[in-house]
Amino acid sequence: MKMMDIAFGLRNMLQNRENVNLVLEYLDCAEMDLAASEKLYQEQIFSLSAYHLQQAVEKTAKAQALLLGVVTRKELIGKVSHESPQIFIELLKKEWVVEFTSIIKVIDPSAKTDSSGLSKIVDSKDETLEIARKPYKEIMELTESIDKIKQATSDKMLNVMNTMLEGYDIPLPESFSAVWAFLDLYMLSMVTYPHATFTRYPDGELKPKDYVKGLGIVDATPELIEKMKVVMPAIRNYVIPLQKRKAKT
Repeated sequence: MKMMDIAFGLRNMLQNRENVNLVLEYLDCAEMDLAASEKLYQEQIFSLSAYHLQQAVEKTAKAQALLLGVVTRKELIGKVSHESPQIFIELLKKEWVVEFTSIIKVIDPSAKTDSSGLSKIVDSKDETLEIARKPYKEIMELTESIDKIKQATSDKMLNVMNTMLEGYDIPLPESFSAVWAFLDLYMLSMVTYPHATFTRYPDGELKPKDYVKGLGIVDATPELIEKMKVVMPAIRNYVIPLQKRKAKT
């Protein structure tokens, strides 16, 4: 029954049509940040490139959180603010997500599926610094782990969603891609979050001048940018039809 519980949870959230305009505005801002990150990387201004990548991830995560009803507008300003991992801490409290993560754990026993790791990133300076200095190889292993989970569960999830969304005004391919994006955003938020501050201030343990080739986030930025180029359209392609349907009501 776990997959059925997951599908019910998804269906309830995917019927949420509130805040669609704000979701698109967040995505617009995220796309500008991503374009800035890519341009700055080409100019080898790596600290600001990493900062704008983090901002693109944060704003996209906020867009998806609003889309799925994980947080309200008020909570986005208060509880979440600039702490993008907080979005996934809230998401991991949802009953259907708990069921889904239990399946992930079977597929990949090493996967971290609770919010403790995210809480440490937000609350612990040592943990934040450790993530900020994560080597390129470890960042790539995280992305590969997410891809492995998606490949192992996608067919089953797609079949269940197809059954549960039948008869509802919810497009299956677009909704599947939009929901699936939360796995990539989970990883991207964890990896990029520390670079919101280290990239801008010279008095931290990691300074803007330290953002050079050889630092994991710098070496991984091109791949992470490409990942975001898939994630953002997946969410936008689901939201635009929602916006049109809402305008008709």
